[in-house]
Amino acid sequence: MADIFDTYALADAWDEMFERPGEVRTAYEPVPAALQPIGPGELRFRADQMARAFTDRGVTYAFAGEQRPWPLGLVPRILDALEWDLLQRGVSRRVRAREAYLADAYGSCRAFEDGAVPWRLLLGSPHFHRAAHGVEPPGGVRIHVAGIDLVRDEAGEFRVLEDNVRVPSGVSYVIENRRAMVGHPGDRVRADGPARGLTITASSLVETTPPDELPAALPWPDVTARTADSRLLEFAHPTPRTTVPPKLLKKARKAAGLDPHGAATAVSALVAERGTYLPGVTTVNTSAAEAWEQGAGVCQDLAHLTLGLPRGLGLPTRYVSGYLHPEREAEPHRPVAGQSHARVEYWAGDWYGYDPTNRTRADESHVVVGRAATTTTSPRTRASTGAWRAARRR
Repeated sequence: MADIFDTYALADAWDEMFERPGEVRTAYEPVPAALQPIGPGELRFRADQMARAFTDRGVTYAFAGEQRPWPLGLVPRILDALEWDLLQRGVSRRVRAREAYLADAYGSCRAFEDGAVPWRLLLGSPHFHRAAHGVEPPGGVRIHVAGIDLVRDEAGEFRVLEDNVRVPSGVSYVIENRRAMVGHPGDRVRADGPARGLTITASSLVETTPPDELPAALPWPDVTARTADSRLLEFAHPTPRTTVPPKLLKKARKAAGLDPHGAATAVSALVAERGTYLPGVTTVNTSAAEAWEQGAGVCQDLAHLTLGLPRGLGLPTRYVSGYLHPEREAEPHRPVAGQSHARVEYWAGDWYGYDPTNRTRADESHVVVGRAATTTTSPRTRASTGAWRAARRR
């Protein structure tokens, strides 16, 4: 054990670094070796330096009538993946519960009407603003920044000490913490040797619903009239990426005798007859015409081919990027291996989704990330579709 810990004694409280005297917890194994060359005197000197830097920048808090520098430990607190997952899910659920309570308190007041919460707690609170009752904030969000103060009990279980949802000062403390740690031991703790890999996990809550019964499509003359005098025109003309060979367009025009729903399905069948799903034979820059000549491609290529054909019939069609969930009855918060996926939507009085790769209507298993005329033509979706393309091609 490093000399710096020779006189270190464990207390009755939970110790983050040591399982027992002389035995370091697995997550903290790189830390002693990083701290050993520094020594106790240098650690105290750096702690004083950091406190002075906080004071000079005004990063303080009030205690007993005086301003004290913001306390920040030099040794980082390390959480393993299981602990982080527990905290992420628990804290998120806690904030969502508070959002639901505020939505009820400033909305229908069901919890109070049903007697679950006494009225006096709401109406007697000086923090309840009657003037805001019935006001629906954008996105239904009232808690924009939440600071959940966590501690561990003697068994190492996380406990909530306090919820802070009124003043978003915690964000500035996080930024100042990172500034203060530059050049300090926290940035010197590294795992020995090269990393075997890097895993990045993105988490998002997605709510989907089954598609409604397909209604009668708008007649072709009405589609044409509505398209000519609206922003639908953007989705009715071919682009260099979606232009299809003239022979293929001639075949597609045979579907013009069908209603728009039938035409969209028929032209998708044309693509499926020739286009084989085969990864690796195209790139993100492959056009619909090139994919047609090759007779193979991925979902992006099949979507581009399908875009060009309805547009050739005068039916507005747009590109949709997103993900395909592998399980329709999946439980919330259970990780799955979702597949990035491209499909189309056509306009026949409203937008209707169709998946040309799987030859099916878009349903609750299709998660939308962005929509555009093609993968690159819409500034509003270029960032999200670009990120999706990079993820898919890897």
